Amino acid sequence: MDKYKEMLHAASGAIKYIFNPNYNDRILLLTDKDSCNIAKAFEESFHTLNCLIDTYIILDKDRPLKEIPKELEALLPGKTIVLNIIKGHL
Repeated sequence: MDKYKEMLHAASGAIKYIFNPNYNDRILLLTDKDSCNIAKAFEESFHTLNCLIDTYIILDKDRPLKEIPKELEALLPGKTIVLNIIKGHL
């Protein structure tokens, strides 16, 4: 099994175990360029459950965030699951 398929399998198992989502859930994935493959695996896993998904990518030039960007804040209402999938920066 290649690494992405392993990651997809792990993401699917994690979301089912932790969140037990269904098609009524509204998902927001917060990610960055370093973690976008991980976020993509979670996105694909949620898609198999017919969940609606929005993704917000934090750009390197905007890090660290000092406040919630208006574009991100606009995506939050109605979300039932929000995942922060970002690489920590010191």
